[in-house]
Formats: sequence, C-alpha cells, structure tokens
Amino acid sequence: MQTYTLQRRERLKQRNECVRKLFDTLSKRYRQWRAEAIIAEVATQMYLSPRTVEAIVFYEGIYAEK
Repeated sequence: MQTYTLQRRERLKQRNECVRKLFDTLSKRYRQWRAEAIIAEVATQMYLSPRTVEAIVFYEGIYAEK
C-alpha cells in the first residue's frame, strides 16, 4: 500500500512539472496573451480545471513544493 502512495506522489510531481513547463513554454510563445488565457490553454491540453492549473503554476495550497 505504501508503494502505491509513493508512485502516486511521483506521478503527481511529474504532472505538476509538466504543467509548469507547458505554462512557461506558452507564455514565452504568446507574450501578448494574459495569464488567464494561458492557464485556460494549459487546462485544456492537460485535462485539468483552470483553478488547478493556476494553483500548480503559482505553487498554491497542496501544490506548494515541500
């Protein structure tokens, strides 16, 4: 059971890194876009809610690095 928890944490960590990387890539490519538009695009591509993407990108709540 503990192995599953560790694997899940690693997968979530990788996902969060992917979300941040995609946000950085899109923000560099589309400098004229507002942050909300980039968050919405990342949310669409990663199948997450915009609020979750925002929390991951800005290290809020449970998505803060420990």
